[in-house]
Amino acid sequence: MNDRPWWEADKDAVHDSVLRYVWDIDRRQSAMFERFVRLEALYDPNSVAAGSATAFNDQSQIVDNHIASTVDTVTAVVAASEIRPRFMTDDGDWSTQQRAKALGWYMEALGKQTKLLRKSVSAFKEAAKKGTGILKVYADAFGRPTADHVLVEDIVVDEAEMRSGGSPRQLHQRRCNVDRTALKAQFPQYTKQIDAAQTGQTGRQFRSWAGRPISAYEVVVIESWRLPIGCEDDAGYVPGRHVIVIDGCTLLDEDWHKPWFPFAVMNWSSRPTSWYGIGLAERIAGHQRASNKRNWQIDRQLDQHAVPTTYVRPADAGIAVRTTSRLGTIAVVKADIPQTVIPQAVSAETYGHLDRLAAGAYENSGVSRMAAQSYKPAGLDSGVALREYRDQTTQRFATQEKDFERMVLDAFMLLVDVCKDLGSDAPDLWRAGKYGYKLKWSKVDVGTASIQIAAASTLSRTPAGRIQTVLEWAQAGLISQDETRRLLNHPDLERTVSLYTAAIEDIEGMIEEIEESEGKAIVVPEPYQNLDMLVKRMTMAYLRDKRFDAPEEVLEAFRDVIVQAQQMINSTQAAAAPMGAPMPAEAPPQAALSPQAMSLMAG
Repeated sequence: MNDRPWWEADKDAVHDSVLRYVWDIDRRQSAMFERFVRLEALYDPNSVAAGSATAFNDQSQIVDNHIASTVDTVTAVVAASEIRPRFMTDDGDWSTQQRAKALGWYMEALGKQTKLLRKSVSAFKEAAKKGTGILKVYADAFGRPTADHVLVEDIVVDEAEMRSGGSPRQLHQRRCNVDRTALKAQFPQYTKQIDAAQTGQTGRQFRSWAGRPISAYEVVVIESWRLPIGCEDDAGYVPGRHVIVIDGCTLLDEDWHKPWFPFAVMNWSSRPTSWYGIGLAERIAGHQRASNKRNWQIDRQLDQHAVPTTYVRPADAGIAVRTTSRLGTIAVVKADIPQTVIPQAVSAETYGHLDRLAAGAYENSGVSRMAAQSYKPAGLDSGVALREYRDQTTQRFATQEKDFERMVLDAFMLLVDVCKDLGSDAPDLWRAGKYGYKLKWSKVDVGTASIQIAAASTLSRTPAGRIQTVLEWAQAGLISQDETRRLLNHPDLERTVSLYTAAIEDIEGMIEEIEESEGKAIVVPEPYQNLDMLVKRMTMAYLRDKRFDAPEEVLEAFRDVIVQAQQMINSTQAAAAPMGAPMPAEAPPQAALSPQAMSLMAG
């Protein structure tokens, strides 16, 4: 028997090594995978998972579904915000800053194209149900950036690697029920091997979710990753490995140089020494099962005991009238007066226990019944009050909210990485606007520049949030009263910001042009620019570049633009000044100017 790990296996034997390894983990960790199926059945008793024999008893007679109520409530409250990526540079020049800004637009458009945000909500709900939510980001068979929500039970991680508290160095995605025709279209060179896969040669039976059998038209596909050791520039660097295998064949085998897996992952709550998390549903699964049992008992008792019984004398036992419905029974007793007795079918203690179970479920989940029932407290009518109330209800899930945001941003960064790999094959996207234009990857790629990603404000996407932002701007004195009135009528914040920043963006472009051309570009100020701002920022750029030993040609170009702008300012002030008024002082000091610039000022 070959004891070498699968990532060291020969190319012609790696498929067998991967299948054997994953099958062994699948068998050893079957209890954990079975737990995921049970939790899905508790959330949705009508799901495919509920049809499996092992899960059915957990959800019999579900009347009060506390798991579904709490999971759906938290998802609606925490994962409702639209997360938009915003890329920021570290000490980047103006051009890089503009590319980073455009990269945010590109990723926002790509996120809509891939339905990333919608799939992120599904992953969040999966984390609430089963502990772990997963997004896979990759280029599909047609070279298109793609984002998929992956079920946690289809990701295989060897828990033995987590005993030391570290991160796994290998990960496997087990995909059952893959259509053979689609797989042959993706790997046409292996058509015969795909047709021959899973015909009984190996004898291995992989899990099929919720017990669904694998048909003859489907095949099990295992995709595996092993992370590299060290960095590519290190002397002892060992590349990782990425393979896609089926029974009897390796479809893809390549080195893996990235220090990450192509997955964005969120754990609801961390489980010690485990890659898989603990979900909200698991926290209250005991309450749900007990509640299901009590409801089942109540139904049985109501069926059997909540019927009236009529007691009559022996002499009346032969009466012709008999009850023929299930609403009552005739009994023969020694008594003078017939009586009808309706016994108590269910005790008050049983109902009390059911209420205590419900209260315990909501208390342990951190979701109030008020929030679960979409009940708004009386008196909370203003937007500010409702926002405050929402903040209070989500405070319990602040950690999950941050983790959800991080998962989405990680997915966006993976999309950036996919587009870098695609290069010129990355899709062209369209930015909407009055002068809408095409976003090409070559125009937004920041290259090797250091960037950070953060979530842009989500309130600005909602009408109430936009109006609140407008009021905050007005209160801070950032916009005029007339602009405030206009924005309250139509709160187009992005257009307003772009107009207010147009002056400084134009000046930053001029600075960039001077620096990039090393002073050779002809840059001339215009009277319609904000000349005071131009002089100020050009002077700051001049002093910065001088400190960093910029070429004299660059410094000279800065000085010339500063002088020209100052002359325009002086001319405007002189024309507007009354007769006999003193002339404005000239700036900047002549000592900082070249002879050419001094002659311009003198002229």
